Amino acid sequence: MPVKKVLLFDDSNNPLKIAGISIELFDNLTGTLLASGLSVNLNPAAGTASIEWGTSLTFLSCPNAVDIYINDASFEYPGNTLKSLNGSQNDDIDLDLLKISSFPLTASLPNTATPHQIVAAIGAEKNWSPAEKQAAINLLSNYTALLYERIAETKEMPEELKVIFDQWGLALGNLGIFEINLGFTQEFDFVR
Repeated sequence: MPVKKVLLFDDSNNPLKIAGISIELFDNLTGTLLASGLSVNLNPAAGTASIEWGTSLTFLSCPNAVDIYINDASFEYPGNTLKSLNGSQNDDIDLDLLKISSFPLTASLPNTATPHQIVAAIGAEKNWSPAEKQAAINLLSNYTALLYERIAETKEMPEELKVIFDQWGLALGNLGIFEINLGFTQEFDFVR
């Protein structure tokens, strides 16, 4: 059975010494959850000096590509993904996570802002660092990509992916981004 060992780092390439960040592995085509784990100190003997924080995901070999999604219940590191990994290979993955701002946008957005309007507001936000701006854009981009991937062939969103989608939506709300006009002319039952 293949293993994806995922080590987490911050935006300065230092070990991200935070326990409890959810790291989930999905089949890229079906959206089936293959494995999940919470970030932990993978070298507890080293204590706080450990440079190995993350998880190891063991799963049945998958004939399709696999994707890693990061879901953080604390809403600090949501929206990070790694796409199209080989589903039958072992990997050691060093993943830098970007932290979103704990403060919402100061700009007022229209009730249903377009992605272009949201990105412009993020870029103009004076209270966010460049890394926080990039984290917000990553979150927005990965949120909309997850939605578009599921509706490309009008596939329903599997429950495990819907949990991530909903959590990322709450994280966007915490940033002051409540509704996104994606140009749909029909409703999908998993869109809130």
